[in-house]
Amino acid sequence: MKAKTTRGVFMDSQKLKEMGAAEVVWLATHLSGKKRRHIEEALELVPGQIDRWSSRKDHHTPSLEVLPELIEATTTGRDAGENVIIQWLLARVNDQNLKYDPKAMAIEEMERQLLHLGADFGSVAQCVIEAGADRKVSRAEAMRIKNAVANIMGRCQDVLTGVEPYI
Repeated sequence: MKAKTTRGVFMDSQKLKEMGAAEVVWLATHLSGKKRRHIEEALELVPGQIDRWSSRKDHHTPSLEVLPELIEATTTGRDAGENVIIQWLLARVNDQNLKYDPKAMAIEEMERQLLHLGADFGSVAQCVIEAGADRKVSRAEAMRIKNAVANIMGRCQDVLTGVEPYI
């Protein structure tokens, strides 16, 4: 299966999931057509940080907090879904889903998951409140909200697949 990435480049999802984080950061910055220095300035990073993230020898990767901003900075069009970083993450997550063997969920686990869902909904509400404070939603804020909703959907899917008679 091929995934369309930034600037219309098609990547094989198998090749994407085999790439390391350093290769993906390098590819995303390269495909963006932007100078690394400009991306670092936009993200308020120290000079050379993207080179560190792109190096196989230097085992530094972007933090989860900076990932949405890195995706935004390396996305050239309006569709962040075409960004190679997102495609890489999806390829790796989809690979994990293929290995998933659903089993009946114990009632205690189901109760725990449902309690966590309540907290997750609170997190989404907090993201929306924070994003809406200025009555605008930036691309980074939209990504945070979408990710929070996706987490809820994943947890709901876990509960759905786990609802089986459990004796």
